[in-house]
Amino acid sequence: MEKAMTILEMVAASDAPQGVLQISRALVLPLATAHRHLQHLVTAELLVQDAATSRYTLGERAFRIAQAISQQRGPARGRQVLLEVNERTTFSTLVGKLVGERFVYTENIPSTGSMSVRGEIGSSGPLHATSIGKAILSTLSDAGYTALLSSYSLEAYTSETITARARLDDEVALVRERGYAEANAEFEQQVASISVPFRVDNAGRTGTYAICIAAHVSEMDALRSWIDEVRHAADRLKGLM
Repeated sequence: MEKAMTILEMVAASDAPQGVLQISRALVLPLATAHRHLQHLVTAELLVQDAATSRYTLGERAFRIAQAISQQRGPARGRQVLLEVNERTTFSTLVGKLVGERFVYTENIPSTGSMSVRGEIGSSGPLHATSIGKAILSTLSDAGYTALLSSYSLEAYTSETITARARLDDEVALVRERGYAEANAEFEQQVASISVPFRVDNAGRTGTYAICIAAHVSEMDALRSWIDEVRHAADRLKGLM
């Protein structure tokens, strides 16, 4: 059990999916032992294994457990920042973290207005069709961006989804220039959002994230009016998560 938990902690602390060989070497475990514990963790839905790369990332059950712990302990400092954004803007307030070729929702505070947005904690979303995803893409180095998209499928979710690589490149360049990303009916027909990326590099936790506020497409201008609030929240979250 202790070895399995050590493996789980290593995967959780990593910004990139981990392979069995990496884990075996880092933890000085026999390859067969590392593989056996990994399979137990996958069976328990604490980890998931990518079918294409055979690498491991956190599973949805791990995120559900983390959320339950957070709720039992009361709002963490980082969550308090999100609650403040949610209260001021009234919009759904979400956070996503880069995991492999997608992002995973780590926080979702429903709207106090008329429309809440899907994004269950532990579920994942595409990088090219969401403001969270495009914000995260904008933080990658040129080499990292090219490598990630080399096998990435620009799947169409709506008629507004970006499906051409050249157009996505232009969009990400714009996000880098202005410091925030937008999505307008690109993943869900009725949903618009804006997101600001931020990097967490604290002891025991690293990762690339984005904070997002989302609402009905008719409220895009209202979302944009809060961009300074979202930027400020992203700056605060860097040191709190």
